[in-house]
Amino acid sequence: MTARARWEEGVAVRRVIGDPRLSTALSYLGQVAREQEDYASAQTWLEESLALSEAAGDQRDSARTLDRLGTIAHALGDYSLARSRYEQSLALARQVSFHNETLWSLHNLGCLALDQGDLPEARESLAQGLTSRVDEDKIGFVHRLAEFACLAAAEGLPAAAVRLAGASAALIQQTGIPLQHSERGRYERWLATARQALGDAAAAIAWAEGQQMRLDQAIAHAVAPHELEIGGEPVEPQPDRGSSTLTQRQREVAVLIARGRSNRQIGEELVITERTVAAHIEHILDKPNCSAVT
Repeated sequence: MTARARWEEGVAVRRVIGDPRLSTALSYLGQVAREQEDYASAQTWLEESLALSEAAGDQRDSARTLDRLGTIAHALGDYSLARSRYEQSLALARQVSFHNETLWSLHNLGCLALDQGDLPEARESLAQGLTSRVDEDKIGFVHRLAEFACLAAAEGLPAAAVRLAGASAALIQQTGIPLQHSERGRYERWLATARQALGDAAAAIAWAEGQQMRLDQAIAHAVAPHELEIGGEPVEPQPDRGSSTLTQRQREVAVLIARGRSNRQIGEELVITERTVAAHIEHILDKPNCSAVT
């Protein structure tokens, strides 16, 4: 039985028994129909779900369904309605401390801003969505990392875009969670643009670099992709945590620490952010015998 058939059966049963969770089942059925691009059915079920959850005063369910209705409007090109739905969802989710839905609403607002060409807003919304842990929200992290790849391509940073796409692919393989159909088209279009800008050889290198990134590195690169583009710094394969070997960049940071430089001064000298400096210092301190660095 397909996912849609299961949800349709579940909705039918809940109608008969008067289950108060009918609104939730309708919302998930609408989501499944959306992924099949059956937007008319999806909207019908989602609107019924919203009416039921609002009547019951279930703000969490309402927040989730408003967000999904926003994705329907977004897919159909009604960006004004999509924004209204997303913002309503975000406000409700924050009001009831529905953290996971808050992140999804921010993610979708970032996707909308990207499609509208408002790259600063897209970056701000997507960055706010990186506040959860990957073990708590694997599905969300897969989609957020992929969307940062799209954003980097739109910002004219093709190497960063392909690296982040490589990191996304590695996370997808690790978790077994694919991109939703509703987001795959945007991702594939921007990735093709970035690959074309780089050329086959450079794109292959960037992809391999992304595949080697740890998740914390990928997140740092997503938040500050300009560092590697402007400074020309290659992404180095990272030694195992237990290894005493430092990367070239970590050695540079260690030397400047020994000279008494502050994090800000190191960042200015190496053309990286203070956050990245702090991350390098953390990795240096993780190494055995790190005091022997010269």
